[in-house]
Amino acid sequence: MSTKNGRYRRLVETQMRSSQLDLATLRELMYGGKAADVNDKDEEGTGLEDSAKSDVVDPKKIELEKKYARDARAMALQDWKSIFIGAIGAIFAGGVFPGKSVASIHIE
Repeated sequence: MSTKNGRYRRLVETQMRSSQLDLATLRELMYGGKAADVNDKDEEGTGLEDSAKSDVVDPKKIELEKKYARDARAMALQDWKSIFIGAIGAIFAGGVFPGKSVASIHIE
């Protein structure tokens, strides 16, 4: 830390900083603008902590997500040749640097 603007000094100063985000501000950001306490009640009368834990999933929403996944697979199926060629190209591109290092060893 003898250097005036050294890297180690900056590292130590960075670690000494504290966050300006307190718990009330975090709750405001999470629950949409109101500083809600964990013991506060939401519209159904349950605590906010309980409503976060009880994730009731709507069956219609699940079916809709499955439909979107099927549609995405159907669209991707039309391009299977391009995807396959791209995968082969990615394998070759990923092997360039290791291949160069192996080739340079054998050349010398």
